[in-house]
Amino acid sequence: MVGLRSAANNMARFLCLLRCITDPPIGSMPVWLPNMPDSVGTAANTTAPCGGEWFFPATGEAQCNSGCCSTFPGDPQSLPLLGSPERVILYFHGGAFCLCTSKTHRDLLMRLVDHTSATVLCIDYRRPPEHPWPAPVDDCLAAYVHLLQRGVLTPEGGGSAAAKIVFAGDSAGGGMCLAVMAAARASGWVLPQGAMMLSPWVDLTDCNSGSWTENQQYGT
Repeated sequence: MVGLRSAANNMARFLCLLRCITDPPIGSMPVWLPNMPDSVGTAANTTAPCGGEWFFPATGEAQCNSGCCSTFPGDPQSLPLLGSPERVILYFHGGAFCLCTSKTHRDLLMRLVDHTSATVLCIDYRRPPEHPWPAPVDDCLAAYVHLLQRGVLTPEGGGSAAAKIVFAGDSAGGGMCLAVMAAARASGWVLPQGAMMLSPWVDLTDCNSGSWTENQQYGT
């Protein structure tokens, strides 16, 4: 626990070095590795705000490109109503709010699609310190509003778009789930169907009391 606290406090000193490791091109998980799930497609996000990537169940056989890479058909951005998926997961990646991208989380996100058959959008929200809070929350909320207004609306008004959307995130991204839901509620937007938070970082006070000290013996 002490080591984690020290790392958090010293993050700013080594941010540029850490981003060399976590940001593209070095910090990119190849989608063609043999241990990746089969029949899960990826596509750069060109329709929703803030870039990032879409991950989706493929609708056909892989199409080989040059070299060792291949692509799968079924890009939801090219389909009406995103292909009318049963579930859309809006994923907020972790990385202490200031590190990582959708590309560092490809393995996790492809497996999420493989196990749930959902369509996943992971955006590359603006990160501190260049973009102070609440810029990350604003970006994630903008992506959610995009899905509500244009992305997953059912034909002929047959249901609520929010009923199809679930937030998910790990670490800082888990904390972002709560922050974005609070921002959505404050702005009058209907909330998503739910949220899945993986080891969420929700206490940013970095205090010496409570879990930091009481559970220090379990931090090794």
